[in-house]
Amino acid sequence: MGYSLDHGALLIIARGVHSEHRGAVDASQFQLCANRYTAECNWLVQTDTNGRAAGLCASGRLTRTRPNVAETHSMAAFAAAEHAKCP
Repeated sequence: MGYSLDHGALLIIARGVHSEHRGAVDASQFQLCANRYTAECNWLVQTDTNGRAAGLCASGRLTRTRPNVAETHSMAAFAAAEHAKCP
């Protein structure tokens, strides 16, 4: 399940005929943001023509500075800040 900025709603990421239902998107066309683990971001990003995720969602792309992954205290603060931007 992920948030679609275009639809203004949480949508189910599904495969095959299940993606044709209202409130669902095709898993071959949408994936969760690259920040899904570091910031628990649940926004959707469209995949490219090869089915690869585009990376960061619209909210994540607004962030200019990201701390070093090895700095766990900084990463916790980063995750909290990023999470505050997501619905």
